[in-house]
Amino acid sequence: MSAGTVATGVWAAVLAGRPDLAGVSLVDAHAHIGPWYNFRIARPYADGMLRTMDACGLHEAWITADASIGPDFRLGNALVAAAVRDHPERFRGYVTVNPHEPAASADEVRRYYDLGWRLVKFHTGTHEHPADGPGYRPVWEVAARLGLHVLSHSFPSAPALAALAAAYPTCTLQMAHAATSPLALAPYYEVCAAHPNVYLDVCGSVLWRGLLEAMVAGAGADRILFGTDIPFIDPRPQIGRVAYARLPAATLRDVFGGNARRIWRRFGLPNGAPTKEPAAPSS
Repeated sequence: MSAGTVATGVWAAVLAGRPDLAGVSLVDAHAHIGPWYNFRIARPYADGMLRTMDACGLHEAWITADASIGPDFRLGNALVAAAVRDHPERFRGYVTVNPHEPAASADEVRRYYDLGWRLVKFHTGTHEHPADGPGYRPVWEVAARLGLHVLSHSFPSAPALAALAAAYPTCTLQMAHAATSPLALAPYYEVCAAHPNVYLDVCGSVLWRGLLEAMVAGAGADRILFGTDIPFIDPRPQIGRVAYARLPAATLRDVFGGNARRIWRRFGLPNGAPTKEPAAPSS
């Protein structure tokens, strides 16, 4: 199958064991692009990712460059911009920011906003700064003014997430890797109940048996976003884990892509991303 052609159904309705999921169009709301410094990633760039995405029916990926969460956020954002430009129907770009350069990061968000980008990424782990820390505050203020979607890896605590959701109600907030532990999610369900702008994503290399069912019951089926970490991780195991949760097809359709598409539709933009190049950063 050639790059740019999406397989019908979800990975042949997950090898025919979930035929009720045929025709689902997957949106990966937590994906990456590019190499990482301390382990090999097979086919880490757009063309290689599309081969994998086509093979398993993954239609659209929201991506951040590994360079951005590491040493150079501008370089990484430019790599994402090239993928979005070349494959506007398949990739949406996160503007990844660096809290140690707060003013430049806020400028970066504004520059890419002018191109139609509406997604912002914090990597609180590699940049060693909490999502509610002062280095992110200028970006939060820009994101709130523009009504953007913010993915954070991750939030210091459920109270911190609640405080940010209340402080920036025009933003939607995505808690990364929520499904990697079955032990501490109950307080986050309470945050989702109190704040309609909060979402939990299932991205990760594990998904504990029964946890997705608990997340849907606790946070609501409309508050869960699908993610795989492609190309860090092959997406097929995660597709299988979600597809075989004990949940009805209508719920899984929301998780697999319906919720992400509703987030994007609120921006009022066409489905394909703009293809202009970003302007040079201001000095």
